[in-house]
Amino acid sequence: VGFVDVLGFSALTKQFPGTMTIEVGEDHSTLTAGTSISAQRFGHFHAILDQVAADQADASHPERMMIFSDYVFAVYENALQAIVSLAQLMRRCVGGGIPVRMGIAKGTCHFQRFGIDSVEFFSVTRAMFYGTGIVYSTEAEKHGGRGCRMFLHPSIGLDDLNLIQGRYRTLPLST
Repeated sequence: VGFVDVLGFSALTKQFPGTMTIEVGEDHSTLTAGTSISAQRFGHFHAILDQVAADQADASHPERMMIFSDYVFAVYENALQAIVSLAQLMRRCVGGGIPVRMGIAKGTCHFQRFGIDSVEFFSVTRAMFYGTGIVYSTEAEKHGGRGCRMFLHPSIGLDDLNLIQGRYRTLPLST
C-alpha cells in the first residue's frame, strides 16, 4: 500500500482559499481551473492522479486508488510494483510543482463499504477501508522524515527490499 500526501496543502489552502471548476470531457479527460493557487495545485494534483488511473497499459498500475482531498492510498500487488508506479507519480508531481511525500508498506487492506447516502438535506459520504497496510504506510510517511521523499516501512521484507534496491537507490534511516 502506498500513501501519498501533498505537502503544505493545509497552509496553502488557508493562505489562498478559492474554488475550482472541473469539466469532464466525453473521453473522461478532466480540465480544471482554479481561482487561487491552492485550487490550481489541487486541480493539477487530481489531473495527475486521473492520468495514473487511466494508464491501464502501465504494468505497475495500482489495483485500486482511494483518494481523499490531498491524500491518496494506492494498492499494489507487490512492493516493487508500488515503488515503480509511485516513483513515476512522484516525478510527475514534483515536476508539476506539487510537493509530495510518500509512505510504502506491506500489509492488509480491506475494502468494506463505499457510497453516498442522502436524506433530504443531509448527506453522508462513506469510504470504509482499513488494514495494516493502511496504518503502516501512513506511519512511514508521517514519521519517516522531511521533504519530498518515499519512506519504506519495516513491514517490507528483506526479499522485497532486495528487489527494490536492485532497481533504486535506498538510504537507511536512523530510528
